[in-house]
Amino acid sequence: MSGVSLALVMTTLLGQLDQAPAAGSSSGSLPAGDRQTTRSASSSAPVGLTAVEEEEIPVAAVQNRPRFEVGTLVEIRSGYPQNTSVRPETNLELHPVLAGRLPLGPGGITLAYDPRIFIVAGGSGQDHGYYLHQARLTLDTQTPRARFFFNAHGGYGEYDFLPLSTVLPPSGGTLPPPQQPGSVPTTQPTPTGTPSRGSLPDQRFVNVVSVDGSGGLVYAISRRVSWLASAGYTWAGGADVTARQAYPLHKGPQASTGPIWAMTPRDTLAALIDASYTSFSSGPTSTIVDLSNTWTRSWSQAFQTDLVAGVSGFRSSAPQRSDVSSIRPLAGFAIRQSWIRPRGGLRNTLQFLASPQPDPVSGEVYERLAANLASTWAVNEHLSFDISGAAAMTVSGPQRDVRVEARISYAFAPELLMSLGGRAAWLEGSNLLGPSGFGWIGFLNLTTFVGSPL
Repeated sequence: MSGVSLALVMTTLLGQLDQAPAAGSSSGSLPAGDRQTTRSASSSAPVGLTAVEEEEIPVAAVQNRPRFEVGTLVEIRSGYPQNTSVRPETNLELHPVLAGRLPLGPGGITLAYDPRIFIVAGGSGQDHGYYLHQARLTLDTQTPRARFFFNAHGGYGEYDFLPLSTVLPPSGGTLPPPQQPGSVPTTQPTPTGTPSRGSLPDQRFVNVVSVDGSGGLVYAISRRVSWLASAGYTWAGGADVTARQAYPLHKGPQASTGPIWAMTPRDTLAALIDASYTSFSSGPTSTIVDLSNTWTRSWSQAFQTDLVAGVSGFRSSAPQRSDVSSIRPLAGFAIRQSWIRPRGGLRNTLQFLASPQPDPVSGEVYERLAANLASTWAVNEHLSFDISGAAAMTVSGPQRDVRVEARISYAFAPELLMSLGGRAAWLEGSNLLGPSGFGWIGFLNLTTFVGSPL
């Protein structure tokens, strides 16, 4: 199943794992230490977990002003990421961001440029710099009955596929961005993150080009029922013939539609049909259709769950083998728990998903099992501890991976965060981490910004 399918079946009305809840949410805001090293987490809420009363916010009450962000993440890491040298390898990553948001009705349009710069020194023989251009465009606005959205992401340059770094190629999707204050409550399908995307190339840096766009609307049929309709297209892979030997170009459309029913103030049911077609420059093609139902339940202000059930049918073909057609189960769950204090708190999330999806390197479709766990303890408004882990495997394929990270973070101010920690990863089915399939690093990073995180 494609990356968009994963997002669709793990739909949750309570926000992404690594995002702070929307304003008006009863679960409070994330501590500064919950910001991950990926730049997407820079949209986390200000320092400290803060209790927020449930309140319905009318659209007219929201002040929608232009905003901007100028910031950077600097990370130094050292260790044995590929286990191919007798001395440690040291890496420096710079991740600047320049972003602006302009009002568009009750929503807005956001444009950002956030390149990544990697400098590798010692150990591996790749002692030079790598540059990755990245840009994104997000549009989200609404009328009294409909919410309109458009997301686009583009990248060109040298991707770092190492699971111990902070970059992986972005997954496509056709769902709206996270809910904004003032939105109609029944128009908030928000995808939950997935642990990994399948097999990785055998080389760390690959010259890649990617364009991913999607758009659509969510229309409120009544106070309790709305309808999602969206479509998108993905075109990504090696930027030249040599790069496509390691990471084939894959492209194709995807679309999704279905009703979202707010059964009670605590229960929401989404029944979605998702279809995608993917072709690879190496020859394989796949067509996947998913039928899924997601029940989201808010048991209390501190505990929420998602339950996913459905079926997925696919047809896969490749030049060197006969066509394969099959129907496989699609199932998953998510558990989110938070304990909030005036100046700190605890937040835990567990997710699991079983679904078929095409392998991004071989192009074959496998039933894939993936799970992740994340826990954040904010001691106070400055100090926090984070631990996260992810594991994935294919039922009939060679791919296996396990990744863990632990960090301690200190926020000197809402705009200045320092983190110290370590990461470890184990891979099977790829030579990226060397003969042993195991690598580890320690890291120190500093995140700072001016303006409002976008």
